[in-house]
Amino acid sequence: LLFSAGNQMHWHIARALHRLPPGARPRLLGRASNAVVALGHAPAWARGAIRAQEAFQYRAMDRVVAVSEELRGQIVDGLGIAGERVSVIPNGIDASALAAGAEAPDEGDERPLILGIGRLSVQKDFETLIDAVALITRNPAPVLRILGRGNDRWRTRLLRRAESRGLTGRFE
Repeated sequence: LLFSAGNQMHWHIARALHRLPPGARPRLLGRASNAVVALGHAPAWARGAIRAQEAFQYRAMDRVVAVSEELRGQIVDGLGIAGERVSVIPNGIDASALAAGAEAPDEGDERPLILGIGRLSVQKDFETLIDAVALITRNPAPVLRILGRGNDRWRTRLLRRAESRGLTGRFE
């Protein structure tokens, strides 16, 4: 059994397995943790080639484990992979372990805190989170804090989005 957990490696593994003689190929289990690129924000001219590459890599897998139902749908409906070959095991988090190590809130700030964690990228869609927080009318208004790796372009993009939605002073 061969296990591939990195979306960037799936295609290379699929290609290597394709070259093996019949009967010499191990079973392949792949973990899908990122959106199907061909269905997202790739330039229109590139989507066909990307779709063929993504379909090739997932067809090479005996089983695929997606991290969400949405991603499962993209693989099954968007790439035509048989539904019975794609399962979902969501990313998990042990909230009690996090709570045990949490710092006490600042006594002087009674505003609710909304926290978004993930890399700064299209797939994480922090723009929608910013838009949603801007719709909250309760008093005191919540603070939105986004933690994640990303380049300055993404950071600037999110800051501008927050400012344009009226979250100045409530976005970190």
